[in-house]
Amino acid sequence: MTNIQSKIDLLKQRAIDLEAENAKLKQIIKENTKRKADNVNLSAENAKVKIELRRAMGENAKLKAEFLQEIAYHFSRSHVVAPCGSMTHMRIRTQLLTKYEIAKPLI
Repeated sequence: MTNIQSKIDLLKQRAIDLEAENAKLKQIIKENTKRKADNVNLSAENAKVKIELRRAMGENAKLKAEFLQEIAYHFSRSHVVAPCGSMTHMRIRTQLLTKYEIAKPLI
């Protein structure tokens, strides 16, 4: 009888251990489900940021082209009117840098 009782006790202990392991696995599954949802949200946010970055890069390229075009225009005019380093040349340079916010700190 003690042999059967010890087997029953071992089986009861094994059932307790399996229930504890099952509870841990359920917790892991719950955490993984939350992480998957977070990943979906982060992926959507990442996609929005990429779109905004592309838009900003396009805008930056457009402003850079405008800036270079305007510099070329003023450079060609200022060398006819005033030599490089003159007050007129420096004034035009300052106006362009201010207009395109290049002279302002980035922070």
